[in-house]
Amino acid sequence: MSTSRSVTDLKQLAGSAEAGGTMWIVDEKRQAVREMLAALETATLAGQHHLMKKVLGVLGQEAFLSQGRIAEPQRRALATSIEALAREASRRAPDEAAFARTAAALVDGLPARSP
Repeated sequence: MSTSRSVTDLKQLAGSAEAGGTMWIVDEKRQAVREMLAALETATLAGQHHLMKKVLGVLGQEAFLSQGRIAEPQRRALATSIEALAREASRRAPDEAAFARTAAALVDGLPARSP
C-alpha cells in the first residue's frame, strides 16, 4: 500500500483548512500541496480545476498568515504570484505543469510556522 494520501484525503484536508478546521502541521500541509500538484498531471480537466482551486486556497491562507513574518516587498510578490496562478487556474485549459512549478516554488518559500 502506498504511503501517499489519496486525492480524496487531500481534498478533505484542504477543505477543513478552508472551513477554519484544525490547522495541520506546516510540513504536512506542504506535503499535501505537493501531492495535489503531482496529481494534476493525471487528473481530468475538471479534476485539475478542482485541485488548482484547493492549492490556491492553501496558498492564500498561508500568505495571509505570513503577514508580519515576511517583508512587504516579498508579500506583494507572493500576492502577485498567487494572482497569476488564479488566472492560470481560471483558464479553460490551464497549463498544469506551469501552475505546478510556480505553486511548488511558492509553497516551498513560505515561512515555517507552528501549528
